[in-house]
Amino acid sequence: MILIVDSGSTKCDWMAVDINGNQLLEKIRTKGLNPAILSEKKLRKTIENSKELKTNREKVNNIFFMEQVVVQKIQN
Repeated sequence: MILIVDSGSTKCDWMAVDINGNQLLEKIRTKGLNPAILSEKKLRKTIENSKELKTNREKVNNIFFMEQVVVQKIQN
């Protein structure tokens, strides 16, 4: 199973697919996971609080994590 994770600071969507891209589970939503502002302990706790993620963790082979980044351009 491959987990594709789309995360921002407020929410995080998890999709589980097989090697052919077939969806294996319904979309899972957790609190946002922003490694720039959360400690490893808080990141781990958020993931462990998801029953679906915890139940299926042994089936996961790969995780692709995409974090939303806000870039502000400063003009002179």
